[in-house]
Amino acid sequence: MGWISALEWRFPGFSLTPTRAFWWFLVWVAVLGVSALNTGNNALYMLLALSLGAFVASGVLSRHTLGHLQGETLWPAEVWASAATRVQVVVHNTSRFLPAWGVVCRLSGLPGGLVLPLVPPRGKVTVPLLTRFPARGLFPRPHLTLEVRLPLGFFVKSLNISQPGELLVYPRLVAAALPRFSGPPQGIQERGTARLQRGGEVELLREFRPGDDLRDVHWKQTARQGRVIVMERRERERSLRFLVLDPHVRDPEDPETRRRFEDLVAEVASVARKLVHTGQAVGLVVGERVLPPAWGPEHLRKVLTLLALVQPVRGAAGTIFLTQGEQAVYRLAGSS
Repeated sequence: MGWISALEWRFPGFSLTPTRAFWWFLVWVAVLGVSALNTGNNALYMLLALSLGAFVASGVLSRHTLGHLQGETLWPAEVWASAATRVQVVVHNTSRFLPAWGVVCRLSGLPGGLVLPLVPPRGKVTVPLLTRFPARGLFPRPHLTLEVRLPLGFFVKSLNISQPGELLVYPRLVAAALPRFSGPPQGIQERGTARLQRGGEVELLREFRPGDDLRDVHWKQTARQGRVIVMERRERERSLRFLVLDPHVRDPEDPETRRRFEDLVAEVASVARKLVHTGQAVGLVVGERVLPPAWGPEHLRKVLTLLALVQPVRGAAGTIFLTQGEQAVYRLAGSS
């Protein structure tokens, strides 16, 4: 509406949306004004003045509230598509005298919202907000939207606070099936088909470090010393094992094909996560991209990042040579 746009210079950075209460208020003011003029009743004039004064006071107070709010979002280390994500929202009130109350907090374009508790003058509150991303990939961090309806609720006044940076959303998790392993691609095979693996004879006992295999915990020493002790084993060799995802499909724009491809990516990601969490080394081949086998949180992050960013491409199946044949490849049936 043009008259609402004309008012926005009074509310820089805010957006105004009239509510049903506003339209009822206009009817009330019109009826009250006509009644006061026709009767000359001073009580009706006073009631009209109080109504208009309350309207102005409500607008000034809500504008003051939004004008002194600042906010930021703190995201967890891992965000999974289609899974509930707990985001910490921090809201500061820079007003010297007035608290902020009745403020609704949302993330633009995402489900979920909550009403903030009272934010004291020159204070802040931190609250958890549950939301979810519908898809995997790399996204700009969603804006933090703060809305105020109070005290009279004639308008929804909202403020969008941009959040710098990007957010990587991992593929959704599904029930992990048995992994389909392949041998190394041709370029890896030429450098040898063996890799060192933990699991030989015990060489020493030491304190637990992040990334250690929980199966190596020495429970008797852990109970005796009151801290987690693990066994460091002499390494032995084993064959390289890869999960292979073929991104080639017949029609990447087809909605059904994309849905099936997302299911395939989710399966590979879930299998890889399960393997690494149980201390197994696993490699990943996606098209021409190869991640050599490894274990630990950092390697899992690399695997999930590659799977979060892969997109289906038009074309026939890839030509990477695999030592265990085509049955080991994660590929859409009938798409090549």
